[in-house]
Amino acid sequence: MAAVALLLAFFIGAAQGGAGVMMQGFYWDCPEDWYGTMAAKASELRYMHGGYGIDRIWFPAPQKSHAGRHSMGYDPFDYYDLGQYHQKGSTATRFGTQDELKSAIARYRSLGIACMADIVLNHRAGGGEEANPNLDGATTWTDFSGVASGRCTWRFDQFHPSSREQADAGPFEGFPDVCHSGTAGPDLIQWGRWLADPANAGFDGGWRLDYVKGVNPPYLKEFIQGAGAAYSVLECWGDIPFIEKYLAESACPAAFDFPAFYTMAQVFNHQGDIRQLVDPSKVLAAKHPAQAVTFVANHDTDKDAHVESIVDNTLLAYAFILTYQGYPCIFWKDYFNYGLAEAGGKPGNGIKPLVWVRGALGGGQPDIQLLKADDDNLLAYGTRSGGPLAPGYLVAINNHPHEVRHAKVFTRNRFLWNKTLACHAWYSYAEGRNRQPEAIRCNDMGCAILEVPPRGYVVYSVATELPEPWAHQDIGRTGAQGSAMQVDGVYTVTASGADIEGGEDAFHYASTQVEGDAALIARIGRLDHTHPWAKAGIMIRDGHHASAANAAVLATPANGLCFQWRTAEGDRTHSVVVGGVEAPCWVGLKRMGNTFLAHYSQDGRKWRQIGAGQTIGMAPRATAGLAVTSHENGTLATAIIDNLSLASP
Repeated sequence: MAAVALLLAFFIGAAQGGAGVMMQGFYWDCPEDWYGTMAAKASELRYMHGGYGIDRIWFPAPQKSHAGRHSMGYDPFDYYDLGQYHQKGSTATRFGTQDELKSAIARYRSLGIACMADIVLNHRAGGGEEANPNLDGATTWTDFSGVASGRCTWRFDQFHPSSREQADAGPFEGFPDVCHSGTAGPDLIQWGRWLADPANAGFDGGWRLDYVKGVNPPYLKEFIQGAGAAYSVLECWGDIPFIEKYLAESACPAAFDFPAFYTMAQVFNHQGDIRQLVDPSKVLAAKHPAQAVTFVANHDTDKDAHVESIVDNTLLAYAFILTYQGYPCIFWKDYFNYGLAEAGGKPGNGIKPLVWVRGALGGGQPDIQLLKADDDNLLAYGTRSGGPLAPGYLVAINNHPHEVRHAKVFTRNRFLWNKTLACHAWYSYAEGRNRQPEAIRCNDMGCAILEVPPRGYVVYSVATELPEPWAHQDIGRTGAQGSAMQVDGVYTVTASGADIEGGEDAFHYASTQVEGDAALIARIGRLDHTHPWAKAGIMIRDGHHASAANAAVLATPANGLCFQWRTAEGDRTHSVVVGGVEAPCWVGLKRMGNTFLAHYSQDGRKWRQIGAGQTIGMAPRATAGLAVTSHENGTLATAIIDNLSLASP
């Protein structure tokens, strides 16, 4: 009623984007010159589904390694050679040159995706042979005085056994084991700072620390604090107490959840008790969600026969990590090579909609309530709370090979109460069962019944479609597909496009048809600052052509508020700008015949007109709605708009 009153008074006179998901950006023996492949996929990964995608990508170890172009980077030779010096048989590393690395990182960073480097601190390889006094003159391959970069030119005493320390936590496959208590320790910290500089590489997403079992935790702490990254994750193969010890002693923010990986392998490969997935003694994410990086596969589990991979019901494993607590990491090969991005071929199938669920419905960091765990083949859980911007969801996973299961649940998420819930993501490996489930009702006590197909999962939440007869589409030449959703009157519109300006527009438009005079009001709650001239607001438009006549009132992140109009098809756009106004703010647009008036308000009560009324040649039947452009074509900007009212008096 308040919105209607505002509309009548006016007529009379008056992240986003990241879904909290990481990706491992390579796999074992990936093709050479891999940085180019990574760069080419950046936009696709940022915008997987409905404007949501990854927010961090894990790059392979960047330095020149002993095996040259044949190396995956785990035998580091010259730390400061990122593919700019000719040694070990080539200038480029397996993955490319330094310039190609910098270009790939810059591309991801331009999309708001943090770039994490794989860092090998434990050992070094490829040095020259030298007599080693610490081994009674025996020879070791520890002379790095001739590396082309002229940096970290270590000799035998920077390795174990050294004159300072006989050994540390452990060597790796016979490679010279670095002694961090000498100059090597500070040298590596300085290298980390060097890697973070965009002039050299530009890693801004922290470090994946390889084989930390071989490195004393106090040095890990020194490196993490000294190298300056806000985020690091340990590759620490072990049980939960062992990982907890390393996390505590290294002060590292996170560790890969190997216990969860092995638990999922037992559950999904061998029909183990699915309730183990939420057991804090078996899954780090169940005990320490803020410190757990969950994963279904990585470069080692994919290649090593002695490691049990999750080969059965793999999408059930992804459904779990992408909707549960922790920080999920998608494996590149699963997403692209093995076809899990859209496995099943239906709109709610595959990894893509699960990423959207986590970001759009779960807010990227879901706080999970266990809902049902009294059946060894059925698990149900959901978010504890919700709201219009992140309504939350209910999840059920059925691991039984051929029986349907029903989960009667009671959710604490009051935002879902007394609502019809749609199924946004689902899949079943059972023959003939991979079809979208019907909508269900969550009653006024929070009770809902979820039907789950065998070897399948379902994810339910409020409907997010625009109200009928509204629809949304990209207008003009946009470099990334836009989207629009609505929950309890709050609209989230995501858009690319060069601008709403000139003779042709490029933006995303959520609209409906209007006949004759009309008045449109909305509150622009938020707009991503993809560019100072990104725009979000309301529009009345003569159809969907890029050059159509229109009038619009649009907020920008840094250049105030615009009243814009194009008087006829193909004409240039004119505008009046009101400085010092930015979201959150109210905007209004009124049509009376062919005269259009624009207004704005800071509080929705006191309105001011923008410029003079404008005469626009527009057919009586037009469209009216919400318009958003990022002003950076190929990059998406998200606007949050509420209190939308449209009336024809």
